[in-house]
Amino acid sequence: MHILFYPTSPHPAAMISALDAANGIRPTDAIEISPLPELKIENNLLAVAVAVTEYGAFVNSDCASILGGFGGGPEENALIGLAQDIQVHLTYRCDYCSLANALPIDVEGVSLPAALWSRSLNSLAYARNVKTPVLSYVGSGPEPDNENRWRELAAQTMTAVASGSHIDVVRPARPYRPNLFSPLEIEFCAEIAHSMVRNKISREKVNEIIMEGLVPKYKPLYDTPTKNRYPRLKGRAFEELYDMNTLKPIKEHVDNYHMAKNELASLGIEFQW
Repeated sequence: MHILFYPTSPHPAAMISALDAANGIRPTDAIEISPLPELKIENNLLAVAVAVTEYGAFVNSDCASILGGFGGGPEENALIGLAQDIQVHLTYRCDYCSLANALPIDVEGVSLPAALWSRSLNSLAYARNVKTPVLSYVGSGPEPDNENRWRELAAQTMTAVASGSHIDVVRPARPYRPNLFSPLEIEFCAEIAHSMVRNKISREKVNEIIMEGLVPKYKPLYDTPTKNRYPRLKGRAFEELYDMNTLKPIKEHVDNYHMAKNELASLGIEFQW
């Protein structure tokens, strides 16, 4: 597995300076570029793509399209998202994509049905026709260990895997503070993905689990106006979920992880406990 450099600055110098086989990004690693939606071509990213390609490293593209913005509704957004995927291969010569398509204007609602449907359609078209790996971001509105964070991670994982994508588990869509992540969440999502593949769970079954078993429980979060929503999204940061001496998850976090698995098992996901 290579290191993927996700730069915090879009300036070419910030990315190109990391190309250092001894102290930075090796030719066997990758740099991620994040083109602005919708379908914008940027000189700074062209410069980075040329430098990284000549250096010999991989180019990854963090593709995004905005649901409800210039890209339109779910149907239009699925098309413009796929156009963005094709564009980054042609323009920046990227080697593989990470899909952040169908990001709603209210970005915390990344797991609402319209966003899941549009990302699914985009992923299906990409996986069937573009012969490179594709990863789909798996995130949420709530923070780690919030009961609805588990549900949204499950919904996004099932959508991604059923649509032909690998999973890339990430922080909350709008992080309000640092360190909002837990390695136990990656294990949780991986177990769901393995179960789906092992048991050949169909897209129809996934749709049933998500729409009947998960969405009704977390959708009410987004009926609350954004300015009043954070108390309902709040969870705990890494240092609150892990023992900082042993780097093991605390008992309450492990218990909540098992509760989330039990809920999914009751909906039809078969885990190898």
